[in-house]
Amino acid sequence: MVIGLLQACSSGSDNASQFSELPTPPSQPPETQFQATVTRTDFGIPHVRADDWPGLGYGLGYAYAEDNYCLLMRSIIVASGQSSLYLGEAGNQDNDFLWALINGDEAQLQQEWFDPQPQHVKDLIGGYVAGFNRYFRDTGRAALASGEEGCRDAEWTREINHLDLLRHLRKLTLQGSTDNGTIRQILNDVEAPTASSPTGSMARQSPDLSLPPLFSNLPAAAAGGSNAIAVGRDYSQSGSGLLLGNPHQPWQGTGQFYMMHLTIEGEYDAMGASLHGIPAVNIGFNKDVAWSHTVSFANRLTLYELLLNPDNPMQYFYDGELRDIESETVSIDTLDDSGNPVSLSKTFYRSHYGLLVDLRSQNPAIAGWPIALSGTVFAMRDANIDNIQGIAQWITAGQADSVTGFADALREVAFPWVHTVAADRNGEVFYGDISSIPHVDQGKLDDCVSGPLAPLITAVTSSLIIALDGSRSACEWGRDPDSPEGRDVFGFDALPKIFRTDYVANSNNSYWLSHADEPLNGFPIIMGPLGGEQEQQFLRTRITHQMVAERIAGTDGLDAEAGFSHDNLKALMYSNRVLGAELALDDVLSACPFTGAPLDGGQRTAVEEACTLLTNWDRRVNADSIGAQVFTEFWRALKADFDSATPLEIENQVLWSIDFDPGQAIATPSGFDLASSDNANRIAIALATAVARLEANNVAPDLPFGDAQFVERNGTRIPIHGGLDDMGVFGVIKVGLEDGGYRRVTGGNSYIQAVTWDAGDCPLADAVLVPSQSNNPESAHYSDQTSVYSEKAWVRLPFCSEAINEQQIGSLELQE
Repeated sequence: MVIGLLQACSSGSDNASQFSELPTPPSQPPETQFQATVTRTDFGIPHVRADDWPGLGYGLGYAYAEDNYCLLMRSIIVASGQSSLYLGEAGNQDNDFLWALINGDEAQLQQEWFDPQPQHVKDLIGGYVAGFNRYFRDTGRAALASGEEGCRDAEWTREINHLDLLRHLRKLTLQGSTDNGTIRQILNDVEAPTASSPTGSMARQSPDLSLPPLFSNLPAAAAGGSNAIAVGRDYSQSGSGLLLGNPHQPWQGTGQFYMMHLTIEGEYDAMGASLHGIPAVNIGFNKDVAWSHTVSFANRLTLYELLLNPDNPMQYFYDGELRDIESETVSIDTLDDSGNPVSLSKTFYRSHYGLLVDLRSQNPAIAGWPIALSGTVFAMRDANIDNIQGIAQWITAGQADSVTGFADALREVAFPWVHTVAADRNGEVFYGDISSIPHVDQGKLDDCVSGPLAPLITAVTSSLIIALDGSRSACEWGRDPDSPEGRDVFGFDALPKIFRTDYVANSNNSYWLSHADEPLNGFPIIMGPLGGEQEQQFLRTRITHQMVAERIAGTDGLDAEAGFSHDNLKALMYSNRVLGAELALDDVLSACPFTGAPLDGGQRTAVEEACTLLTNWDRRVNADSIGAQVFTEFWRALKADFDSATPLEIENQVLWSIDFDPGQAIATPSGFDLASSDNANRIAIALATAVARLEANNVAPDLPFGDAQFVERNGTRIPIHGGLDDMGVFGVIKVGLEDGGYRRVTGGNSYIQAVTWDAGDCPLADAVLVPSQSNNPESAHYSDQTSVYSEKAWVRLPFCSEAINEQQIGSLELQE
């Protein structure tokens, strides 16, 4: 039976939350299972306080559901393989089959994913589910959120159980591997061999085959990006550590962040944000430590090339003996073309490594089972398929009282796909890629990237996908003495990490330049194939380290005093510089108006207009910058022309006047080589293309950028500053050009936090959740923080009780 009491529901704040009136308790209530207090402060941030883990989960589950019930419920439908049955055009049958395979066996989920959890995590999950369900019962379908991401009156809304939540959490865990769109495609494309399938050859040599880059869209399809900077006492004006967290995540769906503060007195007290549906703080701070994450592109999976029995493609060789490829058929309920329920089935195939894949979407020459060129087929092994300890590790990390203790909490290696950066009040800082990486050391890479096609696949993906010989047990993943129990991933001691007192930073490239002056070297490429050792870095990585160096020197104009303070760290976040322009725009303008380029009359006029606007542009992507959209479209055109298949960066050295130098990785490449007529002509055409694209989409090239880039919330247009990571912007906004402007932001700057400490017990923390806290258009917190971001402002986060009471806009006592 449910018991609830609504207390002080509002103050004079314009940000007051709307709380549902709860039933009056009976005179003799039964024994209480869950009890929590939820206090809302400005902008709807819930501070959940409980005496135990079930109560903490209960309060959080209820508060979260108030804001975003429909988002999590929709994700559970997808993770349960029911999207095509319930979600109409948003459903996907292929994905439903895959999730039915991964998440469909409830007994297996219970045994492998729930039962091994520590008791406090089980209690937390149970409480979260109960609180989430409580909100659904109290509210009813007819009063659920409306809008694009709403679910009002939807038949698929219901109460959930702990396995439903685990399905969602497992999907998030696999976001950097099996749940990447490119990987889902190659898993779903597998078709059984037929009698007419070619048997191919069992030759050990690679066939004479040249392929264009494969899987080049893998990083682009992966979730988010991010920046993180931790400053130690050497460069801190106060001597305390500082942390700037700037994850780039989607603005829709459960890949967004949700702000929270969770407290069990004396046991757990952490504030920050988590991805939707995760009942613990993912990125945040406590009394003594602050931390953030950036997406790591270390490998989370490997392919294994299976040498097939030429007489039976359902068998493969392993240490000279034959093993059977097993099949598993799953069924889903969906709708036929007439909207009637129908059951469909699909068969997946697996080796002992994992599921088979078909690479036809990457190149038809390597399609099929067997692949005609080689008589082989590929299977995939995912390092996160059995990674179940993420919540427990985030909780333990959130309990740390120093950077050293925080790092020790990561020894379970349960963070699935992120770098970690942390700072503490004593001025210690930490960087580590302490994430789930297949244990394939350099010796194994040298020995096992062998076979007919495995070397070619590895080479043409630049090791973003590593393919190994599946015919030998010597090529199985290995283990370290401290690898997590039952998982063949690198242990904590073997992973790249540094402890310092000056600074560390990461912007999604590998571990290599986590400190600009002291690179980390000597790790296997599987730990960092994108921007790895001695490789060209993202422009965003370069501007991060450049901004740090200028702040240390006090030459950036943000503060007369050298070094970092809380205020100048926040100013750095919103500086909106464009490194691509700083590196090359002077060269472009020196060649204007490109009189020698083969341009027609309209193109020449467009180039002249672009040159004039870019001459006067402030080289920022601020809302009042004029010309930013011209440079944005110019850079997009140039990138597509020079390096269309390369993730983010223009790596073609033909364009640059100073080529990439590993010894000067932050400074190079730089400048455009305009002495080359080919370069000059392509740059001129890119300028003309930029103006033409803007005009074709009814965007005036001379509009202030905030009039061209914006979001609309409840009929109000909110200007959005920030820009494309491709062109070297720290504050990333992911958006495409369409009629009327950059109107539909898909991701980028999300939960931004700046944290430090003074002499008091309470951390000094400012943050902003750029998409805002709720997806419900009727909520007061649907766009309030979006407007805060638009104005380059911040939300002061109340951590200690006195500050929470001062900001309080509502409080709710919950029990059941």
